[in-house]
Amino acid sequence: MNLLIVSHTHWDREWYRPFQEFRFSLVELVDYLLDLLSRDEQYKYFMLDGQTVVLEDYLEVRPERRDELSGWIRAGRLLVGPWYVLPDEFLVSGESLVRNLLEGRRVASSFGQPMPVGYIPDPFGHVAQMPQILRGFGITSAAIWRGLGRDLRSSEFWWEGLDGRSILALHLADSYSNAADLPRDSDLLKRRLTRIRAGLEPLASTPYIVLMNGRDHGFPQSELPEIIRAAATCCPDLAVEHASLPIVMQRLSEQDGTSWPVVRGELRSGERSPLLPGVLSARMWIKQRNAVCEALLEKWAEPFAAWAHLLLGEPDQREILRHAWRLLLVNHAHDSICGCSVDQVHDEMAPRFDQIEQLCERIIDKALGALARRVAIGSLPEGTPLCPGVVVFNPLAWPRSDAVVLDVPPELAGGLLDQAGENIPTQVVGPERTQSYDLDMPRQDVLSLLEAAAGGDAQTWDAQAMARLGDWGCGLFGDGMTGGHLSAVSIEPGPQLRSYRVVAELGHGQSGNEIRLGDTLSRLARIAADPDTRLIQLRIVRRQVQVCLVAPSVPACGYASYRLMATPVLRRPVAWNDQVRTFETGLENSLVRVEVDREDGSLTLVDRTTGEIYRGLNRFVDVGDAGDEYNYSPPSQDRLICCPVARPIVRVIESGPVRASMRIDAMWGIPAELADDRASRLDALVECPISTTVSLAANARRLEVRVELTNHARDHRMRVHFPTGCHAGRAFVGGHFAVLERAHDLPVADESWIELPLGTRPQSGFVDVATGGRGLLVTSRGLPEYEVIPSPEGDEIALTLLRSVGWLSRDDLPVRLGHAGPGFPTPGAQCLGRHVFNYAIVPHLGDWRSVVREAQSHLYPMRARLTLPGQENALTGRESFLSLEPEPLELTAAKVAEDGGGLIVRFYNPLLEPLTARLSVRPPCTVLSRCDLAERRLETIPITGETAVLDVAPGEIVTLHLLFPHPIARAGTCYNTTGV
Repeated sequence: MNLLIVSHTHWDREWYRPFQEFRFSLVELVDYLLDLLSRDEQYKYFMLDGQTVVLEDYLEVRPERRDELSGWIRAGRLLVGPWYVLPDEFLVSGESLVRNLLEGRRVASSFGQPMPVGYIPDPFGHVAQMPQILRGFGITSAAIWRGLGRDLRSSEFWWEGLDGRSILALHLADSYSNAADLPRDSDLLKRRLTRIRAGLEPLASTPYIVLMNGRDHGFPQSELPEIIRAAATCCPDLAVEHASLPIVMQRLSEQDGTSWPVVRGELRSGERSPLLPGVLSARMWIKQRNAVCEALLEKWAEPFAAWAHLLLGEPDQREILRHAWRLLLVNHAHDSICGCSVDQVHDEMAPRFDQIEQLCERIIDKALGALARRVAIGSLPEGTPLCPGVVVFNPLAWPRSDAVVLDVPPELAGGLLDQAGENIPTQVVGPERTQSYDLDMPRQDVLSLLEAAAGGDAQTWDAQAMARLGDWGCGLFGDGMTGGHLSAVSIEPGPQLRSYRVVAELGHGQSGNEIRLGDTLSRLARIAADPDTRLIQLRIVRRQVQVCLVAPSVPACGYASYRLMATPVLRRPVAWNDQVRTFETGLENSLVRVEVDREDGSLTLVDRTTGEIYRGLNRFVDVGDAGDEYNYSPPSQDRLICCPVARPIVRVIESGPVRASMRIDAMWGIPAELADDRASRLDALVECPISTTVSLAANARRLEVRVELTNHARDHRMRVHFPTGCHAGRAFVGGHFAVLERAHDLPVADESWIELPLGTRPQSGFVDVATGGRGLLVTSRGLPEYEVIPSPEGDEIALTLLRSVGWLSRDDLPVRLGHAGPGFPTPGAQCLGRHVFNYAIVPHLGDWRSVVREAQSHLYPMRARLTLPGQENALTGRESFLSLEPEPLELTAAKVAEDGGGLIVRFYNPLLEPLTARLSVRPPCTVLSRCDLAERRLETIPITGETAVLDVAPGEIVTLHLLFPHPIARAGTCYNTTGV
């Protein structure tokens, strides 16, 4: 038998210590490693945990050692990559996993060759599409630990993706540290190697057993060459060799693998190693903020920045987008995104999320603003004052009619006209707000500003010059609003000698008093030109009100434009065939009706299409939790809390016709915390207010729910339940480049299991239960944990909102054997304070395929921008940049290619049957190529006009590369691709 020893460290960048403390140790480790490689040629290989972020962390402190690092990596003695960080696979998007490997490959290639093995030792289970993702980067083998049960009786197996293609996989059945700290003493070494062999030889289907010589944050074992020589003497029947993981996989690939088992689907067994499923709901705020950042990057910043760049010649935002992705990927390290570290670690994640949101919003504002400025807004009726346009953007790859909210000046909240001159109703959904921006400006700066706006002579003003001033004022607020116009300016003496206070009010469109405004601006110019003027205090003021509209048929991955109309001008009657309305205890439109139970605040939903009635929806249920950050563990004597302490207060807050909403305010009494013996909860209750806002838009099938919960209790789990009335026995859930079918039944476990199976499972975007031609779908933003609970009345979906625990790890849980980490207290994991949760309920005919677009519409709302018409008119009034058919295909990426040449488009087939995809690109591309996930081009695909047709295998992830003439549309050229 051949023993192949792989030396490594498993480097948790942040976990039971914060990043900088672990970095201190990392610097010591790499210093030691580089010296060891230099002085001892017999110490052949060392693996830096399959991730490359550690190289950057080290070189920030030791930049002078970069060449030395690169030399050992090129020589093959130091192995790095293929990941940027070792992520948790279930708590990040499929696209995030691709970007992680893209960035890991990029960083590793700057030093040498990335390790060509998918090393994934410690993530808490594996997604079904990981084999296909790895193959997309040319990686044809992987080594994993968690997620496999004892039904797999071979260390070697074929790991098959949902597309039917496989990679060679090695199960590290005794973990990634089975040969850590090998003893130098011959007798002890013999006993250790014999024990390892006894455990692994029954699983070995080849002459090789792999010994992982490393552990968490472990240093290289410098005496390993001596130990290998000692093994030759004390274990003459064993051939012991120092190897690398690529050497291991090469040796295995040379064996006859025809009898190896094939494993397909996600790996989530806790039989041999702990799966730690409680991380799905530990510190839920992390999951929510991650979902926000992924949506900003994947659905908004990347695609719209790409179209602004490729179509209009706007700046290429690749580098700053890469910076945002790198910040996010650092938060995806498994101990970080899982919420299973000490409080300081997660406190330091929040500023990274903040920075990602800041960067993305600025990129989005620039891109949407650039596109909106080029849109040719429709003409106005003769004699109508100039009013701004509204451009509504849709990030999804199919046309949709959906509600969108935007801020407008109060005087323009009366309605919209579409391109055909038809009225689009609006509804005010928020109170008027006044925003102001104050700045003190030297007189010379004020004069320069006025001269620039007026085109040189600050004594001559027209509407165009005032619009330039208005846009400058809008820019001060930094929210991407365009189309500003001055509506009023006043000048008063300031509080100091020879100072002035100027108040400028912003509106949109022409104000009708341009002559008086021009006189005031001319006076301000004279004041600014006066050498005796010391200071001008400027206050920019704008009034806004939030309105909601249902934008009809907004093109796929594109936009539609409308014209705002001032209230006095909108005289034509509104012809609208589906309004939403309220009644005393509920809401309804033509598709659904919802009624609030005044006793407990739960909902009854009627599907008007099927006649089905769903009762008891949105019912909150609170239970105790005696577990830790890794595992939910119910107290042995728990008390179920399933109703508020008093009848809730129910009131209508929006009455339609565009959107109707009801608010349900309830006070809940939750046991304060666990008793000292942790077997039960205290009798003492603390008040936890829960406010639920239920909203229904015209033409919508989905019921939107927003929950505000203030948590004052410890040691508990709060979920919201949705009885479906279906006896389905299975659920379909959103996955990673997949829609997964999961049976409700749990595996039968005995005392040999390391961790007992629980019903809570991960989902990405939605969970659907359906049978008999109808069903119920629940979609949520950043709430990845669900359970389907069978009962005589039917299957009940439970969605976890909050889980409060006080320990990183405990060793007294009945659901898990021993500790999963250090037993440190984590008071921050109790998640006290205010929380907001967003989800939606969708009744439907058929199965998940009939309403998956409703789920996507909830996850990715449309956005709107105001713009001043008559600017550059390089784009038509409505446009689709990209569309994808048929319906089950889902777009996951549209971005500028990594090499800057063209556009990358990625989508997948969630069905287990082949489909023919029709990709329409407007304007047409010049070259279309199929490529792999690493963006290496494989073959050219014919394209006829705007549309390419290609076959997509079951479960296949498709990546395409598109080349365009650059830029396509320039100022002054109206590029008409839709005939509108």
